[in-house]
Amino acid sequence: DVVIPNTISFEGRDYAVTEIDSKVFMEANSITAITIPENMVKIGSQAFMMCTNLRKLTYNARNCEFEEWKYFGMSMSSSSDTRLIYSNQFVGSPIYDVIIGPNVEVIPEKFLSRCGQAYISLPPSVKRIKKNAFFGCTSLAKVDGLHSGIVVEGGVFDGTAFYEQYLAMKKTGFKQNDNYVDATLSSQPVQQNAVVQQTVAKQQQPATTAIVNPDAVDIDIPSGTSSLENTF
Repeated sequence: DVVIPNTISFEGRDYAVTEIDSKVFMEANSITAITIPENMVKIGSQAFMMCTNLRKLTYNARNCEFEEWKYFGMSMSSSSDTRLIYSNQFVGSPIYDVIIGPNVEVIPEKFLSRCGQAYISLPPSVKRIKKNAFFGCTSLAKVDGLHSGIVVEGGVFDGTAFYEQYLAMKKTGFKQNDNYVDATLSSQPVQQNAVVQQTVAKQQQPATTAIVNPDAVDIDIPSGTSSLENTF
């Protein structure tokens, strides 16, 4: 269980720990859990690659950058989607248990792409989720804490079990690349055929007018290529 500290002491002075170099923990198979501190601003490429027993990640970095790198062993020559050959720093490490700390503001690009977690809980401090953060996490079916104040960049939930649900949630007003998407149909002008006049003759009441708005559940239903037979 490796806990990277916020500060270290050296020759009588304290220093903030802000960076993990490339390949530092690569193939460290004795590691079962890792804790990233708040001060962390950069994690180098392949830092935790192929830690085959790494199951738990506690991530506290407020705003950390993942160094970009390509893992050509995962490329697909028949695909034009270049995201398939870009990897995160934990590739090959079977992380299932993820805790995102209470002060994290930015989820880094390709944060846990293609990892095995099924559930993510975002703290209220999160302001932005960068591109492809959870891309290809096929088991990811539940994300708590998403709201309209979070900027969600492209590809964040592509290839996840949560993707269809995310599309439906986005229609109620999520931020996408800093552009507010408002699909609340009740705020749109009511069409003429949505005005229904009904006379209650039995009670001899005067005619009443009901305004019937379109229901977002019944129109504009998103579709996808994946089949989730055990999910509804």
